[in-house]
Amino acid sequence: MKNVVLQGVYIVGMHHWGRRELEVDVNHFCGQENDNPYDKNAIAVFSDTEMRHKVGYLRKEDAARLKNVYRHITGKCYLKA
Repeated sequence: MKNVVLQGVYIVGMHHWGRRELEVDVNHFCGQENDNPYDKNAIAVFSDTEMRHKVGYLRKEDAARLKNVYRHITGKCYLKA
């Protein structure tokens, strides 16, 4: 799989990163955090393609369901609010 668009998932922890909601009709990007000490399946959400500006995480249940799909992604993983 090259690129994947995620729909119907929840973003959590945004208040820790200074935001309360995602901008609508703007692409956000996802990246796995294999070294996350709290969740081995953690997928972080970023506001930039370089994945430097974290805005939150996919909900734990959503990240666990996407684990097997995510390992086949070779391109960017997009998320749209």
